[in-house]
Amino acid sequence: MTKHELELKKLVIGAEKFTQVLGLIKHVFTLATIAGCIYLIFNGLTEIAKANPASLSALSQVLEKLNLSSVLSYIIAIGSSVGWVYERKGKKRLLKGVDKNRQDVEANDPFNGSSGLTETGDTP
Repeated sequence: MTKHELELKKLVIGAEKFTQVLGLIKHVFTLATIAGCIYLIFNGLTEIAKANPASLSALSQVLEKLNLSSVLSYIIAIGSSVGWVYERKGKKRLLKGVDKNRQDVEANDPFNGSSGLTETGDTP
């Protein structure tokens, strides 16, 4: 490995770390925004309850009519499915990176045949 290749590798690793840090910052801001929205909603409900307790009972009747439990179960199911797809894509991306190393090892070893899997780890 030459001096320039080493420097290029360092730059690539630095860029990957920077991308991960930006992703973490984005995630933290998203969570803070969600927490802020929940705080504002509950703060507003507290003000409504203090001003007119009858309006709170009317709000509870509206939520009862919306059948919030079934909507919440759908939201949880969709969220779980999206999380599974995201996690699976991450695994495939990781396997794709490992596949390059595996191909190098298999090319230099006459006794180690190919596994026959695709570069993302799926069976052809």
